[in-house]
Amino acid sequence: MKKIKPAFLPAILILCLLIGSIGNLTSVLGVPALLVVALLGAGLYFGAPRLDHLSTRQLRWGIGLGLLAMLIAQVVVLNAKTTVAKRNELHMFTVLPQRWI
Repeated sequence: MKKIKPAFLPAILILCLLIGSIGNLTSVLGVPALLVVALLGAGLYFGAPRLDHLSTRQLRWGIGLGLLAMLIAQVVVLNAKTTVAKRNELHMFTVLPQRWI
């Protein structure tokens, strides 16, 4: 009989990914994110035969270009400018007391 080893770290990874996915689906962009995932899944399912015919060199180039695109996108997002209220506009914001029930 084959002994089954515990998969503790993959289980933690799966749990973290599930929590992140649920958090993303409950936000405003949940439906578009779900649509993109469905389209990507369908594209990968139907595009798998073409991916199988790629050479190792082509696959490495594709992965490298994908990683480079993700890096550039993350740098752009991190360097994005945010609009903050100026000091003289702070009087427009009021804080209302909340009632404890």
